[in-house]
Amino acid sequence: MQRLFAVWFLLWVILTAEQASALTLLSPLPDQVVREYVKISIPIKELPPDFIASKDEAPDKGRPFLTLYIGEEGQENFVAAISGDAGIVKGDIVTFYWDSKAPYRDPKDPKVERYYKDGRYTLRVQLHDSFGKVMDSAEVSFLLRNKIPRSNPAPAVWLFNRLAYGESHTYRVRAFVQVFETVGVGKSSGIGLPILGGLGLTSDCKVSLRVEDVRPDGIYMLRLKMGEEGFVSSFGKRVRLFQPGEPTPELYRLVDKFGNVIKRNMFSRQAKYSITDILPVLPRFGVKEGDSWPSKCNLKVEGITDTIPLTGTSLLDSFEWQNGRECAKILSSWTGSSAIAIDNGRIRSTDSTINANAITYFAYKTGKLVRSEITLEFPAIILPGAGQLEGAEGAGVITQPYSELTSPVSPTVPEPMMEEPVGPYTGRRTSSYPTPSTAPSTEYGTGVEMSKKGVVQIRVVMQLEK
Repeated sequence: MQRLFAVWFLLWVILTAEQASALTLLSPLPDQVVREYVKISIPIKELPPDFIASKDEAPDKGRPFLTLYIGEEGQENFVAAISGDAGIVKGDIVTFYWDSKAPYRDPKDPKVERYYKDGRYTLRVQLHDSFGKVMDSAEVSFLLRNKIPRSNPAPAVWLFNRLAYGESHTYRVRAFVQVFETVGVGKSSGIGLPILGGLGLTSDCKVSLRVEDVRPDGIYMLRLKMGEEGFVSSFGKRVRLFQPGEPTPELYRLVDKFGNVIKRNMFSRQAKYSITDILPVLPRFGVKEGDSWPSKCNLKVEGITDTIPLTGTSLLDSFEWQNGRECAKILSSWTGSSAIAIDNGRIRSTDSTINANAITYFAYKTGKLVRSEITLEFPAIILPGAGQLEGAEGAGVITQPYSELTSPVSPTVPEPMMEEPVGPYTGRRTSSYPTPSTAPSTEYGTGVEMSKKGVVQIRVVMQLEK
């Protein structure tokens, strides 16, 4: 009897010790209703001392980290790995944020982006040591509510841009490139896991939009101008889009209130420049959820692609919260024709057809674009050496986009401006891209037997900043 009691006592000690060591989630609370960016708070005392790095610590030192799993109970999907650097420390609490509207991928089908719908989910937070071993974990159930409740049946809404003379906004445009390897042959072929470390290729720039004139029937003359601090990078190696003191692209565009471009570049002096479309094409009639309309977009990813004309249809999917605003969520499906080559020509599209899908959040009450997410996809040939850095910093990382598969575009030579005053721009016209410091390498060969087939995805995010 005493032996049996001792066994039960030992088991109780083990269980209570495990419960005591479990992480404490201060947020979200059980059954809490959340939306958009979900706050995840943990007491610092429950994390290892080296979880948050000190200022003088070597950046490459391995440290503990967190992983987040979210899904229906027992079917949680991995959504993020978080280091202490991503946390916000306030007092004795560290806080992280999970974007509930960001896509996630199922390991069984990694190419397809999936999204969380409104409903009940379980959040599991795991604490790992610097070697990846799970040290502790915690779970909580919450209710996701991103959609805006509407009456049933709901009335139709009119979607159009509401702009005033002198009004100005800044949009941040970021692009992320990911490469997937094609596996299998023929009908059994499919898309494998990401390769080249996701390539680590990104583009980041800002576009300012100012209303210079308001004309009858809701027609606007907009001035679009690229910011000076734009860059492209690969594995942390940055190349500026524009050199210090160099005039950045600027043009004047005529559009109507529904986002249709009437004249893409009003002055011949800026004819050489092109800037991606910012405003979405909206329907000329009231729409309800499920209604669709023809749309188009001239997309340019600075430092990565030339302008790609895309056409297709858009559909009003639902009404959701985005950045604290009531928005119409618009889904678009487009196709276009363009030849794309990146990474010094070592990753090249094999088909001129480009497929694109977009999610647009439009604040319909104020008539403002809040956010747009566009994903381009195309088959590609991946030559040996792709994704490898060469030479000095910035060398061999980024080249100009080019429209022919056989050879890259030559660097643009600055030209003097015309003498006649045909537009408001007074600077010199220069290249919109940095001059590549290395030409496409030939040492890797170009034979098909030395290359891989893959699929390239370019995700472009346009976000209203002010």
